[in-house]
Amino acid sequence: MQSIRHGLAQGQRLGWQGQAGQCVEVRRGRVEVEEILWVESQLLCVRQRLGPGSCYVLHSSGWVSVQAVSAAELSLPAPLVDCAAWRRLGRWLTGGWRGLCAGWMGAGWMGAGRGWRAHGR
Repeated sequence: MQSIRHGLAQGQRLGWQGQAGQCVEVRRGRVEVEEILWVESQLLCVRQRLGPGSCYVLHSSGWVSVQAVSAAELSLPAPLVDCAAWRRLGRWLTGGWRGLCAGWMGAGWMGAGRGWRAHGR
């Protein structure tokens, strides 16, 4: 899995939606990792301080926050979502919906002379 390096200044916080099994690696500096867990109907906040060369594996999927105790550099997993693919899907769905609506309007689905076409569309 690819990873992305993030530099944090002292006191700076980084938060994201993590997946169970992902690893946070501290390359330089000191950080505090905070993971929110749901265990047996209770919400728990797990905090752990890490130094250079340390790794923290996420216990479950959910919100994760890392705060730099000193200036630090982290290696985090690359996002699993391809945003460009989602945008293409959105455009495709929007275009398909427009085509479907235009077909309905042309077939007189909303009544003759009513709907989008009556308003110059």
